[in-house]
Amino acid sequence: MPQEIWDIVLPYLHAFKNVFSKALFNLHLEHKQWDHAIELLPDFAPSSCKVYSLALKEQDKLNAFLPQ
Repeated sequence: MPQEIWDIVLPYLHAFKNVFSKALFNLHLEHKQWDHAIELLPDFAPSSCKVYSLALKEQDKLNAFLPQ
């Protein structure tokens, strides 16, 4: 039996129901002249790098937590 979403969401977030409404989800913002696609170069390959460095203890905990 599927649960209602608001049975799962924490009570203090219930005040924001309107933000997550289906009607607002389906609304599209008006197109602006500065809205544009980001064209990547044909030979672009995403790289894997750290966004920020962690202390050694934190890095060890993260490595233990994340699957390889």
